[in-house]
Amino acid sequence: MDKREREFFVDTFLEDGDFESLLEQFDLTPQDVFEHLFEHGMIDIELLFDLSGCKN
Repeated sequence: MDKREREFFVDTFLEDGDFESLLEQFDLTPQDVFEHLFEHGMIDIELLFDLSGCKN
């Protein structure tokens, strides 16, 4: 997923807010979305540790 596709994905999600339909439309799994967001620095590893209760 390139930058333009990610921006379109986010814009579409913000407009309709239906995550499941959006995944189907873009033929993605929740894991795909997470990986793309993580790879592009949109998910912070420190936040993940905080949310999971793990100590790094």
